[in-house]
Amino acid sequence: MTRDREASAGIAIVLAVLWFMPWRAVDLGFLPREMLADFGTDLVQSGQHIGGLAWLMLALAIGFGIAGWLRQRLLAAMLAGAGALIGMVFVASVGGDMRWGLAATTIVFALAAAWQGRTHIRAR
Repeated sequence: MTRDREASAGIAIVLAVLWFMPWRAVDLGFLPREMLADFGTDLVQSGQHIGGLAWLMLALAIGFGIAGWLRQRLLAAMLAGAGALIGMVFVASVGGDMRWGLAATTIVFALAAAWQGRTHIRAR
């Protein structure tokens, strides 16, 4: 199934791109949010600014793409599940400051895990 390989690689690319999107709003303390709201913007952090677990999520996305390309469906499902779990931890810790990039990354990881798990079960 060449399309499964291409889909896994495509999902990995989407996850890598989402890693650079806004994950959470930042409060600098000395600069009130109301002042930034006057300009129609707020300060955000993307995956590259968050820290080690966000870098792990990027590695999981790349690993998912490689495992999917090599048709290792169970491994790909486990990597995507781990990414979804870490994403849910971030969602719980960030709370109301969450931005769309973190939500999209977590949802894509969860859907990828479900898809690869289902593909693995059907292939047996």
